[in-house]
Amino acid sequence: MTRGTLAEIAACMDHERGMTSDRMTAMRRRYRAAAILLLAAASGPALAFEKGDLEKLLQTKICARCDLDGAALAKKPLAGADLQWSDLGKANLREADLSGANLERVQLAKADLTKAVLTGAKLRDAYMRKAVLTGAKLDGAGMHLANLRKAALNQADLSGADLSDAVLVQAELRGAKLRGANLAGAQLTGAILCGADLTDTALTQEQIDYAHGNNATRLPPGLKKPKLWPNC
Repeated sequence: MTRGTLAEIAACMDHERGMTSDRMTAMRRRYRAAAILLLAAASGPALAFEKGDLEKLLQTKICARCDLDGAALAKKPLAGADLQWSDLGKANLREADLSGANLERVQLAKADLTKAVLTGAKLRDAYMRKAVLTGAKLDGAGMHLANLRKAALNQADLSGADLSDAVLVQAELRGAKLRGANLAGAQLTGAILCGADLTDTALTQEQIDYAHGNNATRLPPGLKKPKLWPNC
């Protein structure tokens, strides 16, 4: 809203003094409505991400603490990129190559990483609540303390990944490959492990008891499928 517009509204408000009470109330309501509409028009639609940050990432692959919320990065070659502490919430990263990328403490809530390549990526303390990682390659990824609550990891390859102390509460891991992964201290309450391969995985009977699985779930030696294990 311009100063001129505000001045005009103020002048009209002063003019109200000579009006009757009813007319004055009606006019005030109109002015207030007009002021709200002008403020909305002046602000305009906000960008979901910073264009400068997106250009910087694509040109240099170095974009720590960048605002890339909702950015379109599908199939982009971002291997080895430095994106630590950046906001990539709701970003489209389908089939993107993020192998070896530094994604520590990154915000990836509700991001689409379907079939993305994150082999060896650093995802320590990453926030990935409700992220879609169906069919993604996360083998050897460092995901210590990562928050994957309600994330979709169906058919994902997590072989040898470090998921120690990660939050996988209600995460979907149908058919996921977790052979040799480190799940020590990971929260698996309500996690769906139907058809998942947990062979040679570091986890406990208690963790398994709190998860959901079926006869196709492959467990490490020494661990048993619960008698009342909720099916998927």
